[in-house]
Amino acid sequence: MKTWEEIEKIPFAELERMAEDNSVAVPEDLSVKTDASVRAAALAEALAGETRRRKHLRWAIPSAVAGALAAASLAVVLVLRSGEPKDTFSTPEEAYAQLEETFRFISATISRGMELATDMQPALEKTSDIINRGFEDNRE
Repeated sequence: MKTWEEIEKIPFAELERMAEDNSVAVPEDLSVKTDASVRAAALAEALAGETRRRKHLRWAIPSAVAGALAAASLAVVLVLRSGEPKDTFSTPEEAYAQLEETFRFISATISRGMELATDMQPALEKTSDIINRGFEDNRE
């Protein structure tokens, strides 16, 4: 079998003659192997892009955890320092109105997260299909 360097040095006319030579047997599963190779290359490229994107997000999770810990620590300190909790609303209606507003905010935030997840679904399905086809081809 020739190396890439040897193949690159072959003149174009010789390559054409070799391509027209019908005496060379072509393996029956050549198209399956080339399809699998193309899918594997596409998957590798997609994973490389994902790895690059993850490098940018490398500090996002530790920063979020640190922020959450700081907020929790501050909340604990404030609760312990204040002693007895004080009522912040004059009437139960004001408290209920504030509770409804808080629930609306939480609902809107969850809805936005669901929209983002729905928008990402086609990309995830495409990646999953490529991976599954690669595994199925390797089993055959």
